[in-house]
Amino acid sequence: MGKDSGTGYVISRLRRFDDKAVYVAASSRSKPELPAETKEKWQRLVNHVAVALRQPHALITRLDQDTLYVFLHNETEDATFIKYDRFPLGLGVYCETTLSGDTVNFVPDSLSDEAWKDNPSVEFSLISYIGVPIRWPDGELFGTLCALGDKPMPEDRALLEDIALFKSIAETDLQLQLEKQETTSHKRQFDTAISEVHHRVKNHLNILCSLIQLDMACDLSKEEFVAYQKKLTSQIKGVAELHTLLAYEGHETVELSAYIRRMMENWIKAAPNRQVRLDASLEKLEISGRRVVYFGMLLNELVTNSFTHAFGPDHPDPTITLALEDLGETFRFTYRDNGPGFRASLDSCPAQSLGITMLFEITVDLGGRVTQEEGPGASFVFVLPKLL
Repeated sequence: MGKDSGTGYVISRLRRFDDKAVYVAASSRSKPELPAETKEKWQRLVNHVAVALRQPHALITRLDQDTLYVFLHNETEDATFIKYDRFPLGLGVYCETTLSGDTVNFVPDSLSDEAWKDNPSVEFSLISYIGVPIRWPDGELFGTLCALGDKPMPEDRALLEDIALFKSIAETDLQLQLEKQETTSHKRQFDTAISEVHHRVKNHLNILCSLIQLDMACDLSKEEFVAYQKKLTSQIKGVAELHTLLAYEGHETVELSAYIRRMMENWIKAAPNRQVRLDASLEKLEISGRRVVYFGMLLNELVTNSFTHAFGPDHPDPTITLALEDLGETFRFTYRDNGPGFRASLDSCPAQSLGITMLFEITVDLGGRVTQEEGPGASFVFVLPKLL
């Protein structure tokens, strides 16, 4: 017996009637326990199997690591089999051969069969057997459904058809139990995801509120206030785009190049009477959904500066150049425009100086670094970690 690390199954060694060793995957710990109502139904099933096949013993066995035990037996006064009786694998009992295949194992009379005449069950006068393996929907073995007798069984095709029908009933029940477990698991995951969404939206709104308070601490002219309104609108849209991507992709990371393109498309569409050209070379890479919020703030500040200060009405060819490079655990993002350049003083307020202050502070908070390069135009290079 051993553990298969790839599947989580226990690997059990069986001994077939032909004395061959067979290894099967069974006893995964991820399978649900059968509820009482299913066990009651199966009890009626094994009772019916004994009657329908006209045999004194009908069993459902279960494979548990290196043993096979009696899960249920037909209700009878005969004490040959007791519930939870265990048989170590390797003895060569009928059910071991049944487990090693996918078809009906039919032994009409073991005493007249050279391959079966010495099997351990003969000692208990169980000379006839018919059984089928029972499997979970993913193919993992549950155990067997079988009937045994102390007299030879007639070689009747109806017996084979009946046992196959009973097998399908049991395996349908296993499928229903697995689907119920998966539904419950999905519901828990859904509830957790909804809670996470509420928490994330709250945090993102708090970030926006903090930015608003920071901006409003400065005296704004009428023109600056109009520009500020546009910037705030773009920040809100940026958070909305993030949640759209998270909902679409269904996991905790976001493909950053797609997010950047959607943000830039929104900005360019909203540009009043300006044909802004985008020159983007963006590698695909995944980053944390939480980190994208802050990256969106950085991008928003850069684009706001370009549209507000770099691209005047007389600019002949307003262009934003972007580059995104995957560096392994980090990534490099380069932003350039072809305006007059970013010449803000960190002592002035608000306009460009507040924006550039935010660029540096957010970058440091994210554990990255930013370099402001010489023009022409505004040029910044960010190196940031992918995950929080």
